[in-house]
Amino acid sequence: MKLKLDNEDHVNVIEAARRIGVSDETIRRWIRLGRLPAEKLGLQYFIPEKEVERLVRQRPDSSA
Repeated sequence: MKLKLDNEDHVNVIEAARRIGVSDETIRRWIRLGRLPAEKLGLQYFIPEKEVERLVRQRPDSSA
């Protein structure tokens, strides 16, 4: 799920986990630890899409 907050695209935890290749719980843990910035709306967290893309670029290429 995508959402625009403060003129910036954000994705929910499930979408962030899918893109980065980790579990939903890992994303929630990173948010709790301050490793990943997020906005909480109701019961859901939304992560800035640029932060998700940054983490995708940082992940080692598993196809090598």
